Amino acid sequence: GMKLNLHLKPFYLFFFSYRVKESQGLKGYVLLEHDEILHLTTDDSSQSLIVKTLPITNQRQKIDVNVVKTDSLTKLPIQNALIGLYAAEDIKNNEGKILVYQDQLIESLNTNEEGKITFQDDLPLASYYLKEIKAPQGYRQQEQRYDINLSLVNQTQEIIHIVKEIANVPT
Repeated sequence: GMKLNLHLKPFYLFFFSYRVKESQGLKGYVLLEHDEILHLTTDDSSQSLIVKTLPITNQRQKIDVNVVKTDSLTKLPIQNALIGLYAAEDIKNNEGKILVYQDQLIESLNTNEEGKITFQDDLPLASYYLKEIKAPQGYRQQEQRYDINLSLVNQTQEIIHIVKEIANVPT
């Protein structure tokens, strides 16, 4: 979590309880749904500057990436297509340190008998793309890059569910 430090001048405040509402959170974190309560007492009135700390915990937004692989002609699911999930940008932690470099492969999985994959890595809010690494037998390699666009993500969503459909042409 993080702490919110409030610097208050008593001249402008009455000594009661105040409701603190988060109107915008940090990028990649879920906005608080509830208000925090700040209590000011008469003991605070003798200070020229009141410093209060509210412990606020914001959950990190996570991404759930799924792929559905189908035959472009029959629309039936395709098994054993190897799909890679890549970083479309440098992914950094809160201190700015790069955790995953742009174009780095994060995870690769084969589609199951239903033509599906759910990537298991704990993915923070960032830009990603999918690419077929190896086509299943009897199909042409799909060279297209499938971008995962997260620009319109709402800060109230804890988990963002993404489903990409990828079709292969038989050989």
